[in-house]
Amino acid sequence: MVQYAKDKGIPDVAFLTNGERLTSEIADALLDAGLDWISFSFDGFKETYDVIRKPALFEETVARIKMLREKRDARAASKPLIRVQSIFSVIKHDPMGFKKIFDGIADSVNFIADQIRDFEEGQIQHNPFYQCPIPWQRMAVAHNGKVHQCISDYAGQNILGDVNKKSLYKIWHDKPFRDLRKSFLQFRYLENAACRICSDGAVTETVKVKLGEREVPVTVYSGITARLTPPPKPPRAASPRA
Repeated sequence: MVQYAKDKGIPDVAFLTNGERLTSEIADALLDAGLDWISFSFDGFKETYDVIRKPALFEETVARIKMLREKRDARAASKPLIRVQSIFSVIKHDPMGFKKIFDGIADSVNFIADQIRDFEEGQIQHNPFYQCPIPWQRMAVAHNGKVHQCISDYAGQNILGDVNKKSLYKIWHDKPFRDLRKSFLQFRYLENAACRICSDGAVTETVKVKLGEREVPVTVYSGITARLTPPPKPPRAASPRA
């Protein structure tokens, strides 16, 4: 797929992965194909990673990413850019320690906010003039072949087609996809149920989060309280007396 995309002249080819299937042979093939960047989803330190990403193992995945970096450097190549990202909640107790794990391995270490997937209608304040790029960029195909409106339409509230019945090309150019795009161009996108509970297009504000000795700006949704510090531990119940 990477080689096909590059052969077709796509200037920026990349993908996200958990890295579990990365082998020496696949790494060589990705380098040969001209992959531009690769992002590894790597959630937390060993004690959380081995639970969240089971059956993947912390040490093995670090070794795979390091192997890719060594192969890239051996060719004196600058690509692919190697990125690692984690959800913030599992590294917030030691974000700099997490970054240090990948010193000399990853070109970029990022954290992302834990995604809330159960917003209710009316909970999010949306920008009515928001222009989502997804309908012009991507297609989200579920395990059963149904094409959801986008990657955030987890519940399949707006099904645009079915690859069991039509080709991807036909679905991409068919009326449901065209209508979705038109709803954004005409500032009517909130007519789509999936859009009304999506955080993309939400009005945001900036707060400061402390990382070690530094304070960095973090974007949060306006009107929704962000928990940026661990919740207080509940008091321990008294032991019953005999």
